[in-house]
Amino acid sequence: MVKLSRCKSTFTPSAKNLIAPKFLSMAWLKEEQLKEIGVIINHQKLKKFLELSGCIYPGLVKVFYTNLAMDGENMSSHVKGVDIEITPKVWFAVVGLRYEGQQIEKRASDDFNKTVFYKACMRYPGEDVKSFGVGKLAMTPRILKLLIVWMLTPRGNNHATLTEDDLMLLYCLINKVKVNWVHTMMEHMMKAKKLNDYKLPYAILISRMLEFFEVEMKDELSEDLKKTNEINPPMLNRIGLQKVNGIWNYKGGRGEGSGTSGTAKQDPTEIPTSRVHLLPQNEPQTPRPPHDEPMIGFERLIISRMDDITEQQHRNHEYCVTQFQQLNGIIEEQSRHHEFYA
Repeated sequence: MVKLSRCKSTFTPSAKNLIAPKFLSMAWLKEEQLKEIGVIINHQKLKKFLELSGCIYPGLVKVFYTNLAMDGENMSSHVKGVDIEITPKVWFAVVGLRYEGQQIEKRASDDFNKTVFYKACMRYPGEDVKSFGVGKLAMTPRILKLLIVWMLTPRGNNHATLTEDDLMLLYCLINKVKVNWVHTMMEHMMKAKKLNDYKLPYAILISRMLEFFEVEMKDELSEDLKKTNEINPPMLNRIGLQKVNGIWNYKGGRGEGSGTSGTAKQDPTEIPTSRVHLLPQNEPQTPRPPHDEPMIGFERLIISRMDDITEQQHRNHEYCVTQFQQLNGIIEEQSRHHEFYA
């Protein structure tokens, strides 16, 4: 399993910061009655990956990225004298994922109408789409989007907006299209290594892989995962959800269930696989008196404005977090520099 290296490599860690790692408890999902999310996760075989925990080794993870390269169809790296080749067998051993399923390619996105799909995932699909924000999503797509941007293809900022890649992954999750997560994660890692503005993802995953390859951890700096690293109620609160009488609902909501609200006509030519299969709507439709009809548009306008405000708050929060993380990284770097020359 362990091979001594004869290739050129460096022990210098990447200067980039790590994305704050997250983990999820499937038992917690069940306790919170978010069963639809659990069904989708199990269909994609993501349980073991999402539940990865344990300490992380920030310095070694950064060295891993410094030496990261593609070796044919596999990724390879070199850490503390150990050559690392991450084959399909390694992926399955560490996180239970196989190299199989749909590869999400940019070139395939020409056939994907993101506006049509986003509207189908909205709480109120009849509203106009001015931006692709999390605040207008129904509950299940909203939580899945949280998992996409923090765990499946994590990024360091802009968590409140859905990119085209986010929407394509969301489409596959909702419609139970099996994704090739090994391919997706490898591409995400290589992108993070190459692009200067990308932080480094998958710190927990890489730490477990380093342990799999028996990299020497003695005297290495490690960090234990904390409550803030867990997908938990406060994170759901930050995406505009709240728990009322034991049931998750929208902040300021009117009793909607966890499915997408309403329906939207789908043109099969506009979406790459089958039509959008909307999740069931749990809210009973109560007929309104004729004199109450004019209020519907007004109510939805107010809720839409509230969603916009919430989304802007999310953006402001993410910006502040990013700035503090960058400042903290600068302080830590200066502190290490001072200790080195002291």
